[in-house]
Amino acid sequence: MASAGPISDDPAYNSYDPGWTSNSPPFDARYPHQNQMTNCIRNFMDYHRCKQIKGEDYVNCNYFKKVYIRKCNPTTLEKMEEQMENGIFQYRL
Repeated sequence: MASAGPISDDPAYNSYDPGWTSNSPPFDARYPHQNQMTNCIRNFMDYHRCKQIKGEDYVNCNYFKKVYIRKCNPTTLEKMEEQMENGIFQYRL
């Protein structure tokens, strides 16, 4: 799957290199099954927690963002971001 361009408008996200040798995130032994929804949600939460704890300028939080953008389907991702904006996200950060 070829990428047409940057996924995010965030320059820190686009310049962050997680060190992967392929376009997909490395295998995570916590999520060995084909369904990666839990992996998607966990990395989404970890990204937002990292930003809360370390601050907006901490670039290593972008690792979690790179993973969840590749693991989440666009509909789920849009729904979770909308819930975060409205303050009704179903999990506690």
